[in-house]
Amino acid sequence: MAQYRYRQDFLCKWHEGLCDVYLDNEPKALITHLTMKAVEEMLPKDKFLRIHRSYIVHVDKIKKVDRNDCVYIGNEVIHIPEGYLPAFKSFLETHSF
Repeated sequence: MAQYRYRQDFLCKWHEGLCDVYLDNEPKALITHLTMKAVEEMLPKDKFLRIHRSYIVHVDKIKKVDRNDCVYIGNEVIHIPEGYLPAFKSFLETHSF
């Protein structure tokens, strides 16, 4: 089953381990059938951070990080799994929220 998530001005459709990226009001996907790893490699490392197997976030959109390793972006709360914590904690050493 497909899952849709809005993020700023684009929509990512995650299904069967692949990602389709749509801009607002565009009927066709701009980038299709990419893995999360491929999307992650395409994005600027200083602006985007992978914090979960299903989430890559724009670091400027992070509102808050709590002591339970949860990230707040808009109305969403994303818990960071153990496997992504070392990179995230390293990121936090150079940024504050």
